[in-house]
This record gives sequence, structure tokens and C-alpha cells, in this order.
Amino acid sequence: IAINSLQVVTDKAIKYSFKSTDRSRLDALSAKKGDCDEIIIVKHGLVIDTSFTNLAIYNSGSCWIIPKYPLLFGTKRAYLLSHCIIQEVYITLQNLKKCQSIRLFNSMIEFGGMEIPIKITTSKSHVQSDNLQSYQLWLHIYWAFSPK
Repeated sequence: IAINSLQVVTDKAIKYSFKSTDRSRLDALSAKKGDCDEIIIVKHGLVIDTSFTNLAIYNSGSCWIIPKYPLLFGTKRAYLLSHCIIQEVYITLQNLKKCQSIRLFNSMIEFGGMEIPIKITTSKSHVQSDNLQSYQLWLHIYWAFSPK
């Protein structure tokens, strides 16, 4: 999967706490990605997930942080938390503005298998329904496979 850009989208009511074949709400949000490759979902001002992965962000001098209340509490996420590799926090758009890198992961994508250094551009032409500015995260992707 080649991901070069992420579009931040908002949804105040989305729920997807169990894997399901009904991805209609996620598909509707994904349709808002425009020219971007993937979305970052924001609920009530907090970053929660992408349409198919959990995510972690890294700030200089910090550790990898993940959303405290993601869309889906995945098994890989639980494993990383139990081994103190990641920390749960409330992630806001301000945190995204300051982050240097994003990791997308799930049970099929190893933590560190998709790490993306980021550069943020603000698109004022798109305003979300809750009056948040729309952010496009233009990413330069590289694949780094963790040693076993």
C-alpha cells in the first residue's frame, strides 16, 4: 500500500468498536479524502484512527503516542501498550501539527513497518462541519521492516 498523503476528516458520531463487514460509515469518510491516499479520523476534536489502521505519532524528544480512545482497540495496539512501547494520550490537531512522524499499524502491518515522516499543509478551502480547519498531511513514505 503506497500512502503519500492523509486528509483529516471529522465525524462526531462514528463507532466501530468491533471489526465488522459493515464499513459503510468508514467508506463514506474515505470518500472525503479528495486527492489524498488515506484519512485520519477526528471525533470531538480528537484524533482516533485511520480507515484501516491504528496510528501512533512521534514528536522530537517524546515517545510514540496513540489515541486514548481509538476507533478500534486492536490486538497489535494492546500488545504494544502491554510492552510499554506506546503511550495513550488525547491527540489533538495541535499534536499533529507538531509531530515529526506517523506510524500506521494493525494486526497485518507491524509497528514500524509503515513509518511516515510528515510535512503539514493547511487547506483553508475545506472547512469541516464543526468549524475545524481541514489539514492535509503530505507524507514522504518509506518502508522500514522491524527485525524479528
